[in-house]
Amino acid sequence: MDGKMTGKTPFAFRGIKWLLRSVMLFGKETVLQIDYNEGYNFNFEITEEEAQSLLPSNLRPLKLRLCREDDEPTYYLSWYLASMDTMKTDKEAQRVDLFTYCVNEDDELSLFFVSCIMEMPDYFEKNEWGKKFYLRVFDFFARDTETGGISYPHYFSERARADANSFVVELNDSVIATDHARRGGERHHWDMVFIMANSQIYRNSHDKNTNFFNQRFIDAEIKFVDLDNVETKNLEGFHPLCRNLKSIHFYGSKDKPSKWYIEL
Repeated sequence: MDGKMTGKTPFAFRGIKWLLRSVMLFGKETVLQIDYNEGYNFNFEITEEEAQSLLPSNLRPLKLRLCREDDEPTYYLSWYLASMDTMKTDKEAQRVDLFTYCVNEDDELSLFFVSCIMEMPDYFEKNEWGKKFYLRVFDFFARDTETGGISYPHYFSERARADANSFVVELNDSVIATDHARRGGERHHWDMVFIMANSQIYRNSHDKNTNFFNQRFIDAEIKFVDLDNVETKNLEGFHPLCRNLKSIHFYGSKDKPSKWYIEL
């Protein structure tokens, strides 16, 4: 970076502006605003014992239907890959959240963070100060309020991209990708248990994010991606329980994003 200013805001400053505009303080609470555009849910079937192994002792696994039309409830480890606009600029962030489904001690439905995969933006990769700043922001989002530590790991991907027709996630020698993501046919809708579980997500046994979302998520039309069109390699490199890929759901739109407010 040569220090010259142009008419276009450099990405480094846009990134900082995103952080300042996205995180709002209400009393002691931190609220993050995110617009999710096109996105994919990758759903891996797991056993009850495997689901419990991902959870602290005060949470128990939730067996559920993801869509109303699913034949039977199942235990899942899921990913959500989406392009998301958090700063109202021409640069979108890409993030993959890995999570499972659970019930807390009050019988409330929830998600539980397992890990996160993200691209490291080029600017931050090449700028040591910027990289440290970027990492600390996401460590803050994953913080454990009792220990001061990090509740779940972040991994940085060689590529993580999603749009209406394709997706790719690469991490070391693990790959999942397609250039033919969307398929026609029957449209599906989320099951209410799935929607309720998305209303909060635990970072650990005691810290959770509370999620508020608009009707574009609740009433989203879901399309199933044909798994025969999907290239996979060493999925267990993403997580050891990523063995049995049962379904991939596509939903969302750049024109009508799902708006979320996340209270940390």
